[in-house]
Amino acid sequence: MSKGVRFVILGEDSAHLRFCRTILKDLGVHPREISEKIANPGDGAAEYFVRNRFPVELSGLRRKQNSQKVRLIVCIDADRNTLSKRLSDLDIACESYGICPVSERDKLARWVPRRNIETWISFFVGTVEVNELDDFKQNFERAQYNHAARDWIQVFRSTDDVRSACLPSLIHSFSEFERVWVR
Repeated sequence: MSKGVRFVILGEDSAHLRFCRTILKDLGVHPREISEKIANPGDGAAEYFVRNRFPVELSGLRRKQNSQKVRLIVCIDADRNTLSKRLSDLDIACESYGICPVSERDKLARWVPRRNIETWISFFVGTVEVNELDDFKQNFERAQYNHAARDWIQVFRSTDDVRSACLPSLIHSFSEFERVWVR
């Protein structure tokens, strides 16, 4: 990873942060180069927080993109929606804020676990057969997040053949991360 690249993680909750932060740290990003923004517990729908905060963060990213090495990772659960619906929700939030939706030039990754981040953790922990329709929400131990993050990195670094065995929302996360990862 190039020195001086800073990452901003925008997520719904501590589970999103734990997973994203672990991946970045295991890839060699220093913890001081990671800033985190999540919804305050009890303040309503965390998805709403991310959706409304996203255009603000994207606007800030665009202002800094040319002068600073800043990357944005947005993690928002699809819940009962589809991946494309949640991505569309983020684009609509941008338009409502008065900025252009995400473009290829933007240094950001939009991770949309379907149904929730625990679906991805369950997939990598491998204790049950996982799909993107059922709810796998449960409390995982820190070690399970670490295990899932390490497995995510292995698949990210692998071939398309290995990636094709993953859940569709995970496959999307790999291609999104390629937009921000500087080797």
